[in-house]
Amino acid sequence: EISQLFGEILGLYIYNLWQKKINTNFNLIELGPGRGTLISDILRITKSFDKFHNLIKLNLIEINKKLIELQKKNLQKINFNLKKVIWHNSFRTNSTKPSIIFANEFFDCFPIKQFIKTNYLWNEKKVNFNKKEESLFVYNNIVNDASLISKLDNYAIKYNYTDDQIIEISSKREIYFDKICKFIKKNSGILI
Repeated sequence: EISQLFGEILGLYIYNLWQKKINTNFNLIELGPGRGTLISDILRITKSFDKFHNLIKLNLIEINKKLIELQKKNLQKINFNLKKVIWHNSFRTNSTKPSIIFANEFFDCFPIKQFIKTNYLWNEKKVNFNKKEESLFVYNNIVNDASLISKLDNYAIKYNYTDDQIIEISSKREIYFDKICKFIKKNSGILI
């Protein structure tokens, strides 16, 4: 939320993609809209494109009820019809319309695990709490799962990682991203 210029540029880019690749009824889906600032900027800058606005079915993926109320207030400020908005608490794949899906920092919120290779062995970095000293500490736990070791080796080779670099993996993020990709493949669309 540094500048509304980011949202305006993204809005014009989304409009351009829609015009060139979809140009019909479509889902505009934001993953994790926060306070609704980005979607408000996008809708404000594209407001003069009547056909685009008339064909939007806006889907906001949000689990926080307080943020949903802020999103509603921000959308009302720009006079966007709230009847055209559907809030979901997870990504829904029941629509067959083409979709433009976008997210800003959404995938950063998924839990991760960190791994590092030391002395030719993969270790998972873990955090624990020392009750006696009332402090947190980091330690390495040797990975024994053969499939995970293979995945880490392949990842390290593919991205030229050295033994002292940390690899972050988020299984939940991968599952969520795969679900979105399958949806786009089935119904057409774009993910930004």
